[in-house]
Amino acid sequence: MDTTDIIRRIEKELGMSETYRVTTFQGVRENADGSWQEITLDLLDAGEDAEDRRYVAIVEIEDGERIIESRTAPTVDEALSDVGAQLGKPEYPLEGKVEAPRVRNSRLPRLPNS
Repeated sequence: MDTTDIIRRIEKELGMSETYRVTTFQGVRENADGSWQEITLDLLDAGEDAEDRRYVAIVEIEDGERIIESRTAPTVDEALSDVGAQLGKPEYPLEGKVEAPRVRNSRLPRLPNS
């Protein structure tokens, strides 16, 4: 069963509307001033029959300190581009491999250095 089928079944059986499958991503981002931010991205998918309103991206920075929501979009790229424009890009490109900082009291799991 694909996302659209699951959503439609949920809506039928539970009487829900505006139902999304939510995929969560977590990471850190280096700002132009060298500081680091923990970022959580929730990507919402309303299924294929939502057409132009299929995806929404929601970014939460540092435990709700700032929340940014994209407009609904027909593609993941458009939703991410919208939320990225609101978030603002670092003033310089991060090149090569960047080692993640050791963040105290982080909610993110520690990954081994590769």
